[in-house]
Amino acid sequence: MTHSSKKHGQPFTRRAFLASTITLPLVGLSYAKNQNAQSKWDKYEMYEDEKTGAKIYKMVVGPSSNSTIYQTHPMWGQSCEHYYFLSNRSNGKTQLHRLKTSTGEIIPILEPGIGNFSLSWNTERVYFFKGTKVFKQEPDGHQSEIGTYPEEYGTLIGGIGISGDEKWIYCGTHKEGEEQNTLRRMRISNGLWEECVKVPFKIGHVQPNLWNSDLVMFCWETGGNSPQRTWCWSEQSYQAKPFFVEHSELWITHEVWWGKERALFTIWPYDEQHKKLPHGVAETDKERGSKSIMNLLAQYPAWHTHGSHDFKWVLGDDFDRNIYLISPEKKERRLLVSGKIGNNLKVHPHASFLPDSSGIVFNTSRFGYEEIHLVLLPEKFESLPFIGLV
Repeated sequence: MTHSSKKHGQPFTRRAFLASTITLPLVGLSYAKNQNAQSKWDKYEMYEDEKTGAKIYKMVVGPSSNSTIYQTHPMWGQSCEHYYFLSNRSNGKTQLHRLKTSTGEIIPILEPGIGNFSLSWNTERVYFFKGTKVFKQEPDGHQSEIGTYPEEYGTLIGGIGISGDEKWIYCGTHKEGEEQNTLRRMRISNGLWEECVKVPFKIGHVQPNLWNSDLVMFCWETGGNSPQRTWCWSEQSYQAKPFFVEHSELWITHEVWWGKERALFTIWPYDEQHKKLPHGVAETDKERGSKSIMNLLAQYPAWHTHGSHDFKWVLGDDFDRNIYLISPEKKERRLLVSGKIGNNLKVHPHASFLPDSSGIVFNTSRFGYEEIHLVLLPEKFESLPFIGLV
């Protein structure tokens, strides 16, 4: 296993900078309706974005604090019948909740304090760790113990992820006093653990590939910039290799799978020199990434990204909480949701596409609370305000 060696000056942190401010004129648009998608959400209060005309639905509202599940992990049930999210609405403590989208009913799913959990990609089961015990919870709420986390592994790091075929639970582990960390997995059917690979850095953002159960992505987590951010483990080789081999001191971050061997990520231009280098939203695959080849889709100070399941669209946000819709084919970026910060609650959008690619769900404090809203994609991409080409 190898990693690139790069010389760094003073380390950067994620809190050490702000994105450039983007100001756009107000526009009046006739926003084309996607009737089938819209009817599903008509029961929720709707407002139109004042700059784009986009129809946005208040899916989960305050005064409670509510947050999306991270965009690398599943959050939707079959046919979008259920939506899973984090909230403190039930008892003032943050826990997993489920929204029944057809009625608006919200119920708690897991007890407070359970942080290491993940939905499965297809069956709507929830897997979670409670102490050293590993549990599976069915959609009807029935729980069963399926394994034990060995204490000799030390601390669980990087979160947990469920393989696309729902055979394995993956996680990172760290043992006090050891320089190396380990990617491990537990077989769901019998609770047996096995070691995948050891790496000489802290493991973060463990995410199995929905489309390809052989691959697991994780990152070199530093809380800021790392010498080689993206890593990929293969069940075929039992080796971990850099996914996109970094160059030019690029700050790669917020990687997410987008196909069987393809992933999206963002590149942060952290100083004037790096604003002259490629930055923004990019994609690559295992083969191209191993050769430091990427495809830049939108160049601007981007922070998070995600791709639609039909592979037609990519989104990106910025530190002003704007959400952009990007056409990867045209490499064209248009504003979808204008950024608003209410009551000084600077929540990140952490936006992601619905499984049917009809819209995007995101965090917002526009109305003074930490809420979750849903914006439908327009029928015509050209109806949105044009921002630029790469």
